Amino acid sequence: MGKSSAHATDYLQLLFQNQNMPNVGDSTGLRGSSSAGGFWIALMTNSVTEASYLNYSRLYAPRNSSVWQVSGTTVFNKNDFTFNYNNGGTQNVTHFAIYTSQTGGTQIGVGALTANTPINAGDTPKFLATDLTITES
Repeated sequence: MGKSSAHATDYLQLLFQNQNMPNVGDSTGLRGSSSAGGFWIALMTNSVTEASYLNYSRLYAPRNSSVWQVSGTTVFNKNDFTFNYNNGGTQNVTHFAIYTSQTGGTQIGVGALTANTPINAGDTPKFLATDLTITES
């Protein structure tokens, strides 16, 4: 059974913007965290393999409406995301993923990039606002 659009929107707002999710259990619903924290954005060479170029690391993104935009069943980055400079090697990045920690952790979601992106030695990968989009169903 899929979620209704309204439920998916509420869920994404709770997860990415730390907003209360109303009417789950009682009228106050699921409450956002008192300390929202954030997620870690990973670059992926396919839908399951994380990038590993020299100096690569995941990028921290706080859980709030200044960083994430929720529109219906879709969430996307509101700001540019700039990753660490590539000190060596070349990788073709095709996806991104959202994790709960800087290393390891639970994968929250994965999305395909609109175009394959080669990251060569000397590059500083940057994704513009709205480049990273995940749709909840």
